[in-house]
Amino acid sequence: SPSYEVWTDWGISTSLLSPSESTLDFFRQVFDHLLEIFPSPVIALGGDETPGATGEHRAFVRQLAEHLVARGRTPMGWDEVLDIDGLPPMVIGAWRNEDAGLRAASAGHDVVMCPEQHVYLDHRQSSHPDEPVPVGWVHTLEDVYAYEPALRGARLRGVQAQVWSEHLD
Repeated sequence: SPSYEVWTDWGISTSLLSPSESTLDFFRQVFDHLLEIFPSPVIALGGDETPGATGEHRAFVRQLAEHLVARGRTPMGWDEVLDIDGLPPMVIGAWRNEDAGLRAASAGHDVVMCPEQHVYLDHRQSSHPDEPVPVGWVHTLEDVYAYEPALRGARLRGVQAQVWSEHLD
């Protein structure tokens, strides 16, 4: 098996977990332990930014979601998990765009709308050259507050604003 160094950068890693049965068993045990500690009805799995994910990796995420459902919890995943066949009903964090939220609701999932284009608080507040880290595009706090999601109705669980600390000085 390949040897990996501890990754000390930020961004998207191309190193993925081995989707083996022993890895799945390990994660089931970790989640079972977390479920004993945290009473939250929704448990986040992640599932985003996984270049190189195979069908086995997608099945791995689906099996973890099924495990949480079997334990009486609702799994949550970022909108990339919509590419996984056979997902149980879950909560989808629609971060890439509003269409992802509409697609998730059409597939029978609940949705938290959090599209980067509208609600990311780590994007620039102005085009001033002293802006600390010029990430994303300019939109102000007022722009974030004014966001009205395209998705309406029972499938919309809410709106969530994001801030990613690797962009903060």
